[in-house]
Amino acid sequence: LPDPSSNKQRASQESNVIMLLSPTFSAIMASLPSDLYETVLSRFLDFISNNVYYSATDAIALICSTIVRDNPQGVFPRIFPMLKANIETEILENGAGSVRSGSEILPRDRTLIWYLSILNMSLSNAYEEVLNFKKEILELTIFLRDHTKGSIIFHVSNAVHHALISLSLTMIKDYGIIPDRFNKIAGKDVTLKNWGEKIKSQDLKFEWYTISREGIEYAFELYKAHVEKSLT
Repeated sequence: LPDPSSNKQRASQESNVIMLLSPTFSAIMASLPSDLYETVLSRFLDFISNNVYYSATDAIALICSTIVRDNPQGVFPRIFPMLKANIETEILENGAGSVRSGSEILPRDRTLIWYLSILNMSLSNAYEEVLNFKKEILELTIFLRDHTKGSIIFHVSNAVHHALISLSLTMIKDYGIIPDRFNKIAGKDVTLKNWGEKIKSQDLKFEWYTISREGIEYAFELYKAHVEKSLT
């Protein structure tokens, strides 16, 4: 896999493969019944928390983005606390991001970049779930600005950027092969008959995320906090 810090390698054929991994994984997850879905999800979250493969950072971050997008209520509350804890541990206990290294990614910073990249892509598709972690996201992004230097700052600004995107854009939320799949009240689940099933166009219904007053107010609060910090 290409080096995530190299723009030249990001233009390689391997990078094209990375871009295809996330929609492929999304399609697989969408085809699983709830028990298998939960098994795969739990093992994937364990993999993220307990392993670091720096060269696979972009691929894993994109896969996480699609997993959160497909089921923000079920995934983001599980992935965000873990990422926050691991990011703080890398900075406070391992000294990651403490050296101004220019464009070079130091070996001790690679684990931090792994978690930050996954956090950024998860935030981009968390939608209204961001609002359930308003205080934590604001505190984490300010913490990152206070404790990191050099090339890590790019990833820190990306966290704010992706949170603002998630709150301020109108986006489609329904990517499953059956509607209301993750709605426990609806009680629906994927079965073999849903694989390759043809659906009449008049029966298609899409769920959208639309901008809310609370979302706009928090986006403004987050943006204002970082602008004021930059000016002081």
